[in-house]
Amino acid sequence: LAFVVATRKPWRFALGFVLSLLVFFAFPALFTEPAFVWQTYLDWFESLQVKHAKNLNLADTDLSQDIGAPGLMRRMFGFPEFRDIWMLAPAALAMGIPLLRLWLRKPLPALGYSIPALLMVSVVIFSSSAESATYIVAISGIALWYFSLPAERQRRLWWLAAAVFLISSLSSTDLYPVWVRKEIIWPYAVKALPVTIAWIWILVDVWREGIPWRNPRRVH
Repeated sequence: LAFVVATRKPWRFALGFVLSLLVFFAFPALFTEPAFVWQTYLDWFESLQVKHAKNLNLADTDLSQDIGAPGLMRRMFGFPEFRDIWMLAPAALAMGIPLLRLWLRKPLPALGYSIPALLMVSVVIFSSSAESATYIVAISGIALWYFSLPAERQRRLWWLAAAVFLISSLSSTDLYPVWVRKEIIWPYAVKALPVTIAWIWILVDVWREGIPWRNPRRVH
């Protein structure tokens, strides 16, 4: 839905979105009974509830999911009561305001790579089912954003790129001792920390594109 900012025909975009949902929702019924498909979705919902309950259990240090921003808050600060919505709602608002501003600007500006990168990171770090393997999406988004920056900004942000690579990318590999992974990386969801910091940095760039308070004609 966020890519509506890149279209001049939002109603057609919205209609395509709704039709796509209906098609993919009903598509499995072509291969089995509709009742089985419906029951599968109900079972899926119950499975999500079980996974969410596991996320809130800080005693579970064999962390294979919830390696995202909400999980980072729960595990880094020992705050099991922290609910995903407490972070998702402000994050959605922080992303929605500049995207809405971009959509209202006529003609549409050149958006660059900040918005695709922001969305690629967001779908990982704000997912309650974020796993180590899903970080290939978030890290690819950060790489897309970082290497599209001017050379001067790349030099200033080398430390952020290095942190993402060394911690978020390599922390699940055998390059780190087993005790570091079991006692630090997994229990405290450290893998999510550099990527979350990078998300904030990318969000600032999106705000600069969407709400250019310094120069109303500024286009990236």
